[in-house]
Amino acid sequence: MPSREIIKIAVEPEAKRSIDLAAQRYGMSQIELASRVYQWFATQDETVQVAILDLLPRGIRSDVAKMLLERIAAEDRPAKAAKKAGKTVHVNRRKPKG
Repeated sequence: MPSREIIKIAVEPEAKRSIDLAAQRYGMSQIELASRVYQWFATQDETVQVAILDLLPRGIRSDVAKMLLERIAAEDRPAKAAKKAGKTVHVNRRKPKG
């Protein structure tokens, strides 16, 4: 079994209510929900992480958002093209280690 780290976080009451509702809606504990969000965040590249953390200067936010949407669309194209052709294509979306 993989080892895990335990952390404590503080959230605003409104965020806590939203987390409670989402956990209930999807039938999972708050810990599982938070773990999945942390895991997802950890797999994102630095550009996405900076955008999620709201660290971008206001003047470039829309440009970065467009760039990210274009990147997501480009990553999705090979799978969609293969689906239309009736073929299965594996698309690796993870960055190579190193």
